[in-house]
Amino acid sequence: NLSCHCVEGKSTDRGVEVSVPGQRKVESQPVFELDTAELKTDICMPEFTNLIPRMPISQNVLSVWNLLPPFEYSSEVKGSYKEEVTKLKDGSVYVGEKLDNKPHGRGFQVVNDGSLLECHWRRGRANGRGRIIYNNGDYYLGEFLNGRVHGLGTLVNIKGAMYKGHWENEKQSGKGTETWPDGAKYEGDFKEGCKSGHGVFTWGDGSKYEGEFYKSKIEGFGTYEWSDGRKYIGEWKDNQMHGKGTYKFPDGRVYQGQYYQDKKHGHGTYKWPDGRMYRGAWSKGKQHGVGWYKALNGKERQGEWIEGKRVRWLD
Repeated sequence: NLSCHCVEGKSTDRGVEVSVPGQRKVESQPVFELDTAELKTDICMPEFTNLIPRMPISQNVLSVWNLLPPFEYSSEVKGSYKEEVTKLKDGSVYVGEKLDNKPHGRGFQVVNDGSLLECHWRRGRANGRGRIIYNNGDYYLGEFLNGRVHGLGTLVNIKGAMYKGHWENEKQSGKGTETWPDGAKYEGDFKEGCKSGHGVFTWGDGSKYEGEFYKSKIEGFGTYEWSDGRKYIGEWKDNQMHGKGTYKFPDGRVYQGQYYQDKKHGHGTYKWPDGRMYRGAWSKGKQHGVGWYKALNGKERQGEWIEGKRVRWLD
C-alpha cells in the first residue's frame, strides 16, 4: 500500500476570536455628561467596584465577574474621585477617578452592550493594566494602550479556549500560546491575529506539527508527526503536503520526492524495509509513467506504470 494521508480533519486555522467592544468609543474621547443621580453608598477607594452589580451589565458579564477574583488596581491615586456616575454620549457609563472631567486613574466603564471594562485610565483612554468582560462571557486580562488591547495579555473564551501572549492593536502579534478544551495547543508566532511564522501545534490525540505557518495555516517547511508513528518532513501549502518532502511509515517504508496537494506527484522514490524500491514518476498518489523497480534480489528493471499498476517492462 503506497497511500498516505495528511492532516485528516485537523484544522490549524482555529483561533480565539478577538473583539473589543467599546474601545473605539473610549478612544474617540467623547464629551462627558454628568448623571445627576448620586450614589447613596459611602465609597472608599478602590471599593467603588462594589457598585458593579448595580450597573447595567449583562447577566453573562455579572456571572463571570462573580467567578473571577477582584481586579487588582494600582494603589497609586492619579485622579480625583466623586460619588457619581459619568455618562457618555454613546450611553456607556464610567465610575472612578477623573482628571479634567475625563477618566484618569482607576475606574470601570460599562459599555452600552453590557460589557464591563475595569482598567487604569489616562486622559480618557484605557492605558496600562485592565480587564474587560464581554457581554457573551469572554474576558481579557492584560495591558491596554490608548484605548486598545496592546501588550501582554490573556483572552479566555467562554467555551474554554484561551490565548496568552503578546498583542498589537487588538490583535495577537508576537509570541503567544493558544489552548483548547480538547487538549489542542499552539505555541509560536502570531501576526495580525493569525498564526504566522514558526510554531508548534499539538492536537489532543498526540499528533504534532512543528514548522512554518502563514495566516493560521501550515505553509512553508515543517515536520508533522502522527500519533500512530507516521512522519512527514518537508514543504507545505494550505495545510497540505506540497513540494518536496520525506514521508516515513512506522513499519520502515519511506517515500522521498515531490507532493502536490497532499499526494505524491512528480518524481519520487519509494523504499520498502526488505530492500525493494521504486524510483520514477507519480501522479495523484500513484506510480504513473516511467520508473525503475528494484527487486528483492537487487536487480533493477525499467517499466511503465499506469495508476499504480505496472503495464509493461521497458528493458
